[in-house]
Amino acid sequence: MKASKKGLSVKFYLVLFIVMSMVVIMNSYITGCKKSTSDSPGFEMYEKAVSAFEAGKYEDALTMVNKAIEMDEDLAVAWGLKGEIYVQTGQKDKALDAFDKALEIEPRDFVVMTARGALLDDMGSGEEALKVLDRALILKPEYALAWFYKARALKRLGRDEEAVDAYREAIDKNIDMVEAYTNLGYLLIDMERYDEAYEVYDRMVLRFPEVKALGLYCKACCSAKKGDKKLMLKQLSESIELEPSYRDYIMTDNIFCDYWEDRELIELATSD
Repeated sequence: MKASKKGLSVKFYLVLFIVMSMVVIMNSYITGCKKSTSDSPGFEMYEKAVSAFEAGKYEDALTMVNKAIEMDEDLAVAWGLKGEIYVQTGQKDKALDAFDKALEIEPRDFVVMTARGALLDDMGSGEEALKVLDRALILKPEYALAWFYKARALKRLGRDEEAVDAYREAIDKNIDMVEAYTNLGYLLIDMERYDEAYEVYDRMVLRFPEVKALGLYCKACCSAKKGDKKLMLKQLSESIELEPSYRDYIMTDNIFCDYWEDRELIELATSD
Protein backbone atom coordinates (compact mmCIF):
# COMPACT_ATOMS: atom_id res chain seq x y z
CA MET A 1 0.00 0.00 0.00
CA LYS A 2 1.63 3.25 -1.13
CA ALA A 3 -1.10 5.74 -0.45
CA SER A 4 -0.02 9.19 0.71
CA LYS A 5 -0.99 10.62 4.07
CA LYS A 6 -1.09 14.26 2.98
CA GLY A 7 -4.84 14.68 3.37
CA LEU A 8 -5.00 14.28 7.13
CA SER A 9 -1.82 16.24 7.74
CA VAL A 10 -3.28 19.26 5.96
CA LYS A 11 -6.62 19.07 7.77
CA PHE A 12 -5.33 18.49 11.31
CA TYR A 13 -1.67 19.34 11.65
CA LEU A 14 -1.78 23.01 10.58
CA VAL A 15 -4.59 23.83 13.01
CA LEU A 16 -2.89 21.96 15.83
CA PHE A 17 0.42 23.64 15.14
CA ILE A 18 -1.10 27.11 15.28
CA VAL A 19 -2.96 26.35 18.50
CA MET A 20 0.15 24.83 20.06
CA SER A 21 2.32 27.76 19.00
CA MET A 22 -0.06 30.35 20.41
CA VAL A 23 -0.83 28.53 23.66
CA VAL A 24 2.20 26.48 24.67
CA ILE A 25 4.93 28.91 23.68
CA MET A 26 2.99 31.93 24.88
CA ASN A 27 2.33 30.29 28.25
CA SER A 28 6.08 29.92 28.60
CA TYR A 29 6.57 33.59 27.79
CA ILE A 30 3.96 34.58 30.34
CA THR A 31 5.58 32.57 33.12
CA GLY A 32 8.60 34.56 32.24
CA CYS A 33 12.35 34.75 32.27
CA LYS A 34 14.78 36.81 34.32
CA LYS A 35 13.97 40.17 32.77
CA SER A 36 10.18 39.65 32.83
CA THR A 37 9.42 41.00 36.29
CA SER A 38 6.73 43.42 37.33
CA ASP A 39 9.56 45.84 38.18
CA SER A 40 10.10 46.52 34.48
CA PRO A 41 8.49 49.79 33.34
CA GLY A 42 7.30 48.00 30.19
CA PHE A 43 5.85 44.92 31.85
CA GLU A 44 2.27 46.19 32.19
CA MET A 45 2.19 47.10 28.49
CA TYR A 46 3.72 43.72 27.68
CA GLU A 47 0.88 41.98 29.53
CA LYS A 48 -1.63 43.97 27.49
CA ALA A 49 0.17 42.86 24.34
CA VAL A 50 -0.09 39.24 25.48
CA SER A 51 -3.85 39.62 25.94
CA ALA A 52 -4.21 41.10 22.46
CA PHE A 53 -2.08 38.33 21.00
CA GLU A 54 -4.16 35.62 22.65
CA ALA A 55 -7.28 37.26 21.21
CA GLY A 56 -5.75 37.11 17.73
CA LYS A 57 -5.40 40.90 17.52
CA TYR A 58 -1.89 40.82 16.15
CA GLU A 59 -1.72 44.41 14.91
CA ASP A 60 -2.76 45.70 18.33
CA ALA A 61 -0.40 43.27 20.03
CA LEU A 62 2.50 44.49 17.92
CA THR A 63 1.73 48.13 18.72
CA MET A 64 1.59 47.36 22.43
CA VAL A 65 4.72 45.22 22.50
CA ASN A 66 6.64 47.94 20.66
CA LYS A 67 5.55 50.39 23.35
CA ALA A 68 6.72 47.95 26.02
CA ILE A 69 10.11 47.74 24.32
CA GLU A 70 10.30 51.53 24.13
CA MET A 71 9.78 51.59 27.91
CA ASP A 72 12.36 48.85 28.52
CA GLU A 73 14.48 47.71 25.60
CA ASP A 74 15.93 44.92 27.77
CA LEU A 75 12.56 43.27 28.38
CA ALA A 76 13.44 39.92 26.83
CA VAL A 77 9.95 38.43 26.85
CA ALA A 78 8.67 41.44 24.94
CA TRP A 79 11.15 40.70 22.17
CA GLY A 80 10.13 37.04 22.31
CA LEU A 81 6.47 37.98 22.00
CA LYS A 82 7.29 40.31 19.12
CA GLY A 83 8.96 37.41 17.36
CA GLU A 84 5.91 35.21 17.87
CA ILE A 85 3.63 37.95 16.52
CA TYR A 86 5.77 38.08 13.40
CA VAL A 87 5.62 34.28 13.11
CA GLN A 88 1.82 34.38 13.20
CA THR A 89 1.69 37.15 10.59
CA GLY A 90 4.14 35.41 8.24
CA GLN A 91 7.02 37.84 8.68
CA LYS A 92 9.66 35.22 9.31
CA ASP A 93 12.80 37.31 8.83
CA LYS A 94 11.54 39.90 11.30
CA ALA A 95 10.63 37.10 13.68
CA LEU A 96 14.19 35.77 13.58
CA ASP A 97 15.56 39.25 14.29
CA ALA A 98 13.24 39.61 17.30
CA PHE A 99 14.15 36.16 18.65
CA ASP A 100 17.84 36.99 18.21
CA LYS A 101 17.40 40.19 20.21
CA ALA A 102 15.61 38.28 22.98
CA LEU A 103 18.48 35.79 23.12
CA GLU A 104 21.03 38.58 23.13
CA ILE A 105 19.38 39.80 26.34
CA GLU A 106 18.70 36.34 27.77
CA PRO A 107 21.14 33.88 26.15
CA ARG A 108 19.84 30.97 28.24
CA ASP A 109 16.15 31.42 27.40
CA PHE A 110 15.36 27.91 26.15
CA VAL A 111 11.77 28.90 25.29
CA VAL A 112 12.78 31.57 22.77
CA MET A 113 15.58 29.28 21.60
CA THR A 114 13.00 26.60 20.85
CA ALA A 115 10.77 29.06 19.01
CA ARG A 116 13.76 30.16 16.94
CA GLY A 117 14.66 26.56 16.11
CA ALA A 118 11.10 25.79 15.05
CA LEU A 119 11.08 28.85 12.81
CA LEU A 120 14.40 27.93 11.20
CA ASP A 121 12.99 24.49 10.43
CA ASP A 122 9.90 26.07 8.86
CA MET A 123 12.21 28.20 6.72
CA GLY A 124 14.02 25.12 5.41
CA SER A 125 17.15 25.42 7.54
CA GLY A 126 16.80 22.05 9.24
CA GLU A 127 20.43 21.49 10.16
CA GLU A 128 20.73 24.92 11.76
CA ALA A 129 17.40 24.35 13.51
CA LEU A 130 18.72 21.14 15.05
CA LYS A 131 21.76 22.95 16.45
CA VAL A 132 19.54 25.56 18.08
CA LEU A 133 17.13 22.97 19.47
CA ASP A 134 19.97 20.87 20.84
CA ARG A 135 21.26 23.94 22.69
CA ALA A 136 17.79 24.44 24.16
CA LEU A 137 17.76 20.82 25.31
CA ILE A 138 21.17 21.17 26.92
CA LEU A 139 19.69 24.00 28.98
CA LYS A 140 16.41 22.19 29.67
CA PRO A 141 16.56 18.45 28.84
CA GLU A 142 12.99 17.91 30.05
CA TYR A 143 11.51 20.61 27.79
CA ALA A 144 9.06 18.50 25.77
CA LEU A 145 8.31 21.14 23.14
CA ALA A 146 11.98 21.29 22.10
CA TRP A 147 11.95 17.50 21.66
CA PHE A 148 8.83 17.83 19.52
CA TYR A 149 10.40 20.39 17.20
CA LYS A 150 13.60 18.39 17.06
CA ALA A 151 11.59 15.37 15.94
CA ARG A 152 9.85 17.42 13.28
CA ALA A 153 13.16 18.76 11.97
CA LEU A 154 14.69 15.28 11.92
CA LYS A 155 11.72 13.92 9.97
CA ARG A 156 12.03 16.66 7.38
CA LEU A 157 15.71 15.80 6.99
CA GLY A 158 14.83 12.16 6.37
CA ARG A 159 16.30 10.95 9.66
CA ASP A 160 13.23 8.92 10.56
CA GLU A 161 14.65 6.66 13.26
CA GLU A 162 16.01 9.64 15.16
CA ALA A 163 12.69 11.43 14.68
CA VAL A 164 10.84 8.48 16.24
CA ASP A 165 13.12 8.63 19.27
CA ALA A 166 12.66 12.40 19.62
CA TYR A 167 8.86 12.17 19.38
CA ARG A 168 8.92 9.48 22.06
CA GLU A 169 11.02 11.77 24.26
CA ALA A 170 8.43 14.53 23.83
CA ILE A 171 5.59 12.19 24.72
CA ASP A 172 7.43 10.61 27.64
CA LYS A 173 7.97 14.09 29.05
CA ASN A 174 4.19 14.51 29.12
CA ILE A 175 3.86 16.93 26.27
CA ASP A 176 0.31 18.27 26.37
CA MET A 177 -0.15 18.25 22.61
CA VAL A 178 -2.12 15.82 20.47
CA GLU A 179 0.06 16.54 17.45
CA ALA A 180 3.06 14.80 19.03
CA TYR A 181 1.06 11.56 19.00
CA THR A 182 -0.42 12.00 15.54
CA ASN A 183 2.96 12.89 14.04
CA LEU A 184 4.64 9.90 15.65
CA GLY A 185 1.82 7.60 14.61
CA TYR A 186 1.95 8.71 10.98
CA LEU A 187 5.72 8.45 10.93
CA LEU A 188 5.48 4.86 12.18
CA ILE A 189 2.81 4.12 9.55
CA ASP A 190 5.11 5.51 6.88
CA MET A 191 7.83 3.20 8.19
CA GLU A 192 5.35 0.26 8.09
CA ARG A 193 5.57 -0.22 11.86
CA TYR A 194 1.82 -0.58 12.20
CA ASP A 195 1.53 -2.23 15.60
CA GLU A 196 3.62 0.54 17.14
CA ALA A 197 1.39 3.14 15.48
CA TYR A 198 -1.72 1.51 16.96
CA GLU A 199 -0.09 1.66 20.40
CA VAL A 200 0.68 5.37 19.99
CA TYR A 201 -2.95 6.14 19.12
CA ASP A 202 -4.18 4.08 22.08
CA ARG A 203 -1.89 6.06 24.35
CA MET A 204 -3.09 9.31 22.78
CA VAL A 205 -6.74 8.52 23.54
CA LEU A 206 -5.89 7.52 27.10
CA ARG A 207 -4.23 10.88 27.66
CA PHE A 208 -6.78 12.89 25.67
CA PRO A 209 -10.17 11.08 25.89
CA GLU A 210 -11.83 13.96 24.06
CA VAL A 211 -10.02 13.01 20.83
CA LYS A 212 -11.21 9.41 20.70
CA ALA A 213 -12.79 10.03 17.29
CA LEU A 214 -9.46 11.31 15.96
CA GLY A 215 -7.70 8.30 17.45
CA LEU A 216 -10.06 5.92 15.67
CA TYR A 217 -9.65 7.85 12.42
CA CYS A 218 -5.87 7.63 12.71
CA LYS A 219 -6.14 3.91 13.42
CA ALA A 220 -8.24 3.55 10.29
CA CYS A 221 -5.46 5.25 8.34
CA CYS A 222 -3.05 2.71 9.77
CA SER A 223 -5.35 -0.16 8.83
CA ALA A 224 -5.67 1.24 5.31
CA LYS A 225 -1.93 1.25 4.84
CA LYS A 226 -1.70 -2.21 6.37
CA GLY A 227 -4.29 -3.49 3.89
CA ASP A 228 -6.86 -4.52 6.49
CA LYS A 229 -10.05 -3.24 4.89
CA LYS A 230 -12.43 -4.83 7.39
CA LEU A 231 -10.72 -3.20 10.37
CA MET A 232 -10.38 0.08 8.50
CA LEU A 233 -14.12 0.24 7.83
CA LYS A 234 -14.92 -0.62 11.45
CA GLN A 235 -12.64 2.09 12.79
CA LEU A 236 -13.95 4.68 10.34
CA SER A 237 -17.52 3.83 11.23
CA GLU A 238 -16.83 4.21 14.96
CA SER A 239 -14.98 7.46 14.35
CA ILE A 240 -17.84 8.91 12.32
CA GLU A 241 -20.35 7.85 14.94
CA LEU A 242 -18.47 10.01 17.45
CA GLU A 243 -17.66 12.84 15.03
CA PRO A 244 -19.84 12.87 11.87
CA SER A 245 -17.70 15.50 10.14
CA TYR A 246 -14.94 12.91 9.68
CA ARG A 247 -17.09 11.37 6.95
CA ASP A 248 -16.14 14.33 4.75
CA TYR A 249 -12.46 13.37 4.83
CA ILE A 250 -12.77 9.81 3.56
CA MET A 251 -12.90 10.59 -0.15
CA THR A 252 -10.34 13.39 0.02
CA ASP A 253 -7.72 11.93 2.35
CA ASN A 254 -5.23 10.25 0.02
CA ILE A 255 -4.37 7.57 2.52
CA PHE A 256 -7.65 5.90 1.53
CA CYS A 257 -7.16 6.35 -2.23
CA ASP A 258 -6.68 2.61 -2.88
CA TYR A 259 -10.23 2.08 -1.56
CA TRP A 260 -12.03 5.00 -3.19
CA GLU A 261 -13.76 2.65 -5.66
CA ASP A 262 -14.70 0.17 -2.94
CA ARG A 263 -18.47 -0.07 -2.58
CA GLU A 264 -18.44 -0.34 1.20
CA LEU A 265 -16.19 2.68 1.64
CA ILE A 266 -18.30 4.73 -0.79
CA GLU A 267 -21.40 3.78 1.15
CA LEU A 268 -19.78 4.78 4.44
CA ALA A 269 -18.62 8.09 2.99
CA THR A 270 -21.96 9.03 1.45
CA SER A 271 -24.51 7.72 3.92
CA ASP A 272 -25.98 9.98 6.60
